[in-house]
Amino acid sequence: MEENWKRTSVGLVVVNEDRYPDGVKTYKLNNAIDTPKDEQLISFANAYSQLLGDDLDHVELTRTTTVSANI
Repeated sequence: MEENWKRTSVGLVVVNEDRYPDGVKTYKLNNAIDTPKDEQLISFANAYSQLLGDDLDHVELTRTTTVSANI
């Protein structure tokens, strides 16, 4: 079987009780690199949340691939 990477997206979940109705908001960012390292994700997410003025809750990574088998 062969696995082919299609796309990667990053979800940044931030918390700010004063700013969001439920106190939580998720920002989806598309076209990330194939397999980012943990340090890259955390550094980027922290910088992004600081620019927003919110607290970072967690980061979600979504990686889409296709798997094909030669028959």
